[in-house]
Amino acid sequence: MFPIRSRFSIKKAFYIILGILFIFSLHQNGVFHAPGRFLIPEDDQYADDEVYHQNSQDFRYSVQRKSHCKPKEKVVFLKTHKTASSTAVSIIERYGFNRNFTFALSNSALKFYHAPLFSRSMVHELSDSAIGWKKADGYHMLTNHARFNKAEMDDVVHNATYFTIVRNPVDQLESAFGYFGLGKSMGFKKNDQLEEFMKDPKKHFGSVKKGYWQFAKNNQLFDLGLDHKYHDDSDVVTDTIHKLDHDFDLVMVSEYFDESVILLRRLLCWDIEDVLYISKAIRSKSHRLQMDVNLREKIQAWNKADVQLYQHFNKTLWRKIKEYGPTFQRDLDYYRTRLGEVAEECIDLSQKNSRDVREVKYVLRKGAPHYCQELLWGDVEYTRFIQRRMWDRGILLPHPKAQG
Repeated sequence: MFPIRSRFSIKKAFYIILGILFIFSLHQNGVFHAPGRFLIPEDDQYADDEVYHQNSQDFRYSVQRKSHCKPKEKVVFLKTHKTASSTAVSIIERYGFNRNFTFALSNSALKFYHAPLFSRSMVHELSDSAIGWKKADGYHMLTNHARFNKAEMDDVVHNATYFTIVRNPVDQLESAFGYFGLGKSMGFKKNDQLEEFMKDPKKHFGSVKKGYWQFAKNNQLFDLGLDHKYHDDSDVVTDTIHKLDHDFDLVMVSEYFDESVILLRRLLCWDIEDVLYISKAIRSKSHRLQMDVNLREKIQAWNKADVQLYQHFNKTLWRKIKEYGPTFQRDLDYYRTRLGEVAEECIDLSQKNSRDVREVKYVLRKGAPHYCQELLWGDVEYTRFIQRRMWDRGILLPHPKAQG
């Protein structure tokens, strides 16, 4: 018969051996270190901050976040024209809509005026609400089209994170020219209206000041607050770009949209599921204009201020990607995997939505979950829903009229 002390020692040793065997079996079965099962970012801000977990039943990922950083709620997105901004803004509006955030909305339409600089006087009349929202607290978000005016926007959304998006100026002008019918407003009859305009752009620009004529030259820098009369002054353009670099926390680049979203997601401290998207406002082939090398070079020369803007923030984007750290490519690959899963689950590619011949709009797959519908909503739909909800909550007064 063993002494009592010996019995306890043997029992303790038995449990230790069992524990070692259990841990060894976990390693053998790939629970630790298995790619795609548990991945923990190794960079400074997010170390031990997230767990990417693949469910063994449906192979869909979810993201669980610990509170090492606080999600940003105050956001200003400067929505530039024809730059994939409709897709970007739907990410922000979905996030805010699902959290009952308060949006700064136009007092006259579904967007702010595209010609004058933004002013707080353009924002819809508000009132303190019985639910506890105070007008003096400002808004959570400003996302509709508006010309950049930092001081006025700061008065509307306090302590906001600012970001915007730019696009290759040649492709941006071609897109705007076709989408907004700029050639038609200038009286061009031919199919090659952009080429006709570029034969003598100084003559044609501003010859007919109606519609969106301002978009025919350096549209992006114009959206970002610099009037056309300064666009040929290289010193003013350079100073403006440097100021924009200071004013914006991030400038996305359309050609590297997913890469930009990865940076945005970290900047805002949001989850991967918060920044999923389905592309919006994709132009139909009938509204795409043909451009040869010669025409592209002419557009570059005409839009030289936008070219300088684009080149600056393209370099800035890649510097930020380098600063992100070694996990960037892995995070990007994972994000694109989720986007592919979302597209397969949500979109019926056999159907077409032909309500607007200028754009390709996806059709919701029959039986798709509700979040798919939210991913398909665009800026117009979200603005209407947000407007209605703010009125119902007693924030917007008077009752907003139905907008077209």
